Amino acid sequence: MTIVADVIGHVVGKEDVSDLVTKAGKESKMLSIYMEDLESNRLKCTLFGTMVDDAIRYLERENAQPLVIVVQFFKPHVYLTDLKIQNSLYTSRVYFNPDFLEVVAFRERC
Repeated sequence: MTIVADVIGHVVGKEDVSDLVTKAGKESKMLSIYMEDLESNRLKCTLFGTMVDDAIRYLERENAQPLVIVVQFFKPHVYLTDLKIQNSLYTSRVYFNPDFLEVVAFRERC
């Protein structure tokens, strides 16, 4: 299994939250957000499960600053020429507006 290590970007869009049933028959949620890096490259990032609730809390805040996120250990999916990523159960991490040095540098370049 290939894993994307770290991706930093600001949120430029999102889809509505969808309810779904997993292969194991459990109810879950899905949310797709669109990230953009400093070179204006866009990436669709799909979140599942509890990460959806975490993301909604940040996405619904009214704030003048763009929402910067860092995702770690996400699975890539390529369809034709489009790369998309999604969280992997128990492995993936997502950080919203963290105070990491890389994020501070990212904000200064925006």
